[in-house]
Amino acid sequence: MKKYGLTILAMVMGFFTMAQDVEEIIKSYCKARGEEKFAKVQSYQMEGIRVRNDVMPVSYYRSRPNKYMMKFDVGDLTAYRTYDGEKGWHTAPWRGVVNPEELPADATVALAGTADFDDQLANWKAKGYKAKLMDDEKVEDKDHYVIELFSTTGFSTLFFIDKETYLLTKIKMVRPRGEQQVTIEVLYSDYRSIEGIMFPFIIEEYTNGYRMVTTELDEVVLNPVLPNDFYNMAQYRVD
Repeated sequence: MKKYGLTILAMVMGFFTMAQDVEEIIKSYCKARGEEKFAKVQSYQMEGIRVRNDVMPVSYYRSRPNKYMMKFDVGDLTAYRTYDGEKGWHTAPWRGVVNPEELPADATVALAGTADFDDQLANWKAKGYKAKLMDDEKVEDKDHYVIELFSTTGFSTLFFIDKETYLLTKIKMVRPRGEQQVTIEVLYSDYRSIEGIMFPFIIEEYTNGYRMVTTELDEVVLNPVLPNDFYNMAQYRVD
């Protein structure tokens, strides 16, 4: 009985240590990112180019609590992908969708995750998420902590955090797309400090191992002045 008791105690202590490690790693990540300063930011705007077959000017907007807009140009056409805090919307003028259409449920859930202003790791406990420390992995020959985060939607995401800088360099997730499951990876690099907050200026998106989109930012503006109805897609109708 004593032997079994020691074994159970060791398992409990091991689990407790792992939980503590997850919390400490996330705290270090938030500190490296500049979370204390970021918590005071109410909105931000990012400008750059989006490369997917063609080079497209792109603008990203985010506002508290969870509002998001991506606006990009394809030739002389402007497209939107927006989460207004409740619903996801998009336009695709190159295939005739010139007025905002509501996104299907699975796409809206994914976009809502993107719209999380504080990112998913910040205040993860308060959001009701669960975190698990996985085995270390290498990303471009650098050692990384790997944290699996389980959201309240039932989806999980892997976060790869550089052991030296404690900055996020990669996320990986499996999501439904129609009747299929796709593996999505996003790589972050070229971090720069904007008023003490670290932003990646190069973002690469992969689907099932194929690079789909690369975003290269030129500028990040904190607390831009945006109209109250900025994320209301009704105003972006063209008819």
